Amino acid sequence: MNINSHIENSPGIRANFDRRSGNWNWRYLFVGKRTGPRRSKESVNYYVDRFQWGELKLVSSVLFLCLTDAFFTLIHLQNGAEEINPFLNYFYLNHGFWALCLVKFLITGPALIFLLLHIRFIRAKTGLLFLLSVYGILNIYHLLGFYL
Repeated sequence: MNINSHIENSPGIRANFDRRSGNWNWRYLFVGKRTGPRRSKESVNYYVDRFQWGELKLVSSVLFLCLTDAFFTLIHLQNGAEEINPFLNYFYLNHGFWALCLVKFLITGPALIFLLLHIRFIRAKTGLLFLLSVYGILNIYHLLGFYL
């Protein structure tokens, strides 16, 4: 038996071939191929390249509620209300409403991208559901402000 054939067929020994040195397929830059866990033992806490429609709807719903929060905030500020958040209030008072919106989306946008990338982790999905409920309650609060 040749020692080289034993090494090449052994599952514990790595070959000298580097699979990363070949041509890279550019289509995976935006659309990956992993839709589930790589190992059968993994059921939670894994990364994916392609997201399910429900996950994208969840992130889109949080983003939509964030946009409606900014819109309702604009209406309330024009009617004489004050921004409760002191951080955002600083930007509103010193730089105007569009600066407030920019800062709000610069905080919310990357956070949503981070949570989407980690959507198959329990805490990320819990965090998205928490944000959805907080923004939902906040928008209900805004709507009630029109009638009170």
